[in-house]
Amino acid sequence: MSDTSVIDNVDVQNEGNETKKKPIYNLGIQWSELNVKKFLAVGIGVYLAESAIYYPFELVKTRMQVSKGNHSMLADTYRTARSIVATNGMRGLFHGYWTSTLGTLPCEVVYILSYNYYKETFQKFYEKQTGNKMELATFVPLAAGALADFTGQVFFVPADVVTQRLQIEKQLKKNGYEMMREILKESGVRGLYKGFWASVCTNGPQSSIWWTSYELYKRQLSDHDPRELFGYVPKVKEGEVTQNYFAQISAGVLAALTTCTAINPLDVSKTRLQTQTAQNTKPEDMLKNVFSGVKQIAKKEGYKALYKGLVPKMMVYAPFMGCSSLIYEWVLKVCRKKELD
Repeated sequence: MSDTSVIDNVDVQNEGNETKKKPIYNLGIQWSELNVKKFLAVGIGVYLAESAIYYPFELVKTRMQVSKGNHSMLADTYRTARSIVATNGMRGLFHGYWTSTLGTLPCEVVYILSYNYYKETFQKFYEKQTGNKMELATFVPLAAGALADFTGQVFFVPADVVTQRLQIEKQLKKNGYEMMREILKESGVRGLYKGFWASVCTNGPQSSIWWTSYELYKRQLSDHDPRELFGYVPKVKEGEVTQNYFAQISAGVLAALTTCTAINPLDVSKTRLQTQTAQNTKPEDMLKNVFSGVKQIAKKEGYKALYKGLVPKMMVYAPFMGCSSLIYEWVLKVCRKKELD
């Protein structure tokens, strides 16, 4: 006998005419359930701590991406880091840290809040149109991630431009404020938004890929926990597929690897585009936009050059995002409105 499912009442007809509830996937804490003020306070503290861990790897990645020629990714990662420390000591790995962290903090706050708002809005629209409350629609994290990133770019790009200019400065002669004044003197306010659309074109897809991958991996790992092969029995509520810590942290790692690999060519082109003035790039080597930049870099330096900085990024980004995903879900849980607990 064939199985048929009825979406409206979430029932499944099976052999023997028995009816049982089809499991509903727990979507986690939603925007309307959040205590926003508490979320901001807790989230800012967590972000400052995470940035201190992540920043040195980001600096090494940026130095590698602006360098010309092809090198071994692993060997060049070590060589670049060693060169920075030899020239400026350990503090060289944190040059531009406060500019980057404080400058991007408003963006991160706007970004996370926007994602949760868009996610719930799009999901409710999907449920209203289809009557299906069992699944998170694929387009929801895809669209919510892109829109959240665009919303945050107004705050992010100026800080990113100043930070990258500081990161490629080898003598540590300027701080963030001095570098910003120099950029304004050179190019005006437009200089602070150099590469804005490149950032949108790079970070928008990156955000979409990240959230879509994360939600997909998390869903699959929650529903098919590989630990069950070793005798683990997950604690689940009857009729509900519940998210678990293992699924959240594993999904973060897998989504990070997926996103890094997919986006790195655009990230290399964007970094070159934002720093080519400071690098005194020859007119014939100037990149026009992020997409033509990918083609130009591949043509002159080979496709391997498009994956510069991938190793240091993945070394920290994968475990970092695994832990960050777990912390993100924890912060949402901690900041749930008390009346809903």
